[in-house]
Amino acid sequence: MQTLTEEALKVKQAEDLYKKAFGTDKKEAENGANNPKKRKREPGLFDWPEEEKDPVQCSHIREGFRRLQRSTTKSRAMLNMTNHMGRRPLKLVRD
Repeated sequence: MQTLTEEALKVKQAEDLYKKAFGTDKKEAENGANNPKKRKREPGLFDWPEEEKDPVQCSHIREGFRRLQRSTTKSRAMLNMTNHMGRRPLKLVRD
């Protein structure tokens, strides 16, 4: 479970970096961050932080699980020139 959570966090971090680099953040578009008519309000003592962190979503966990199920390059290299096209077993713990 720990390995899956770590991998899901890596997926989420990569997605956040992509959104930040290419400006595809939905919250900014919905809040009108680029709207020049909107006045920015002074933060109060008990206001929430400006940067809210999004939780890990199911899609991050699924992608992390998919990444953990990939075979390593070493095991693929060992199967070169063979006709081994069988189904790989389900891996629950990373080797």
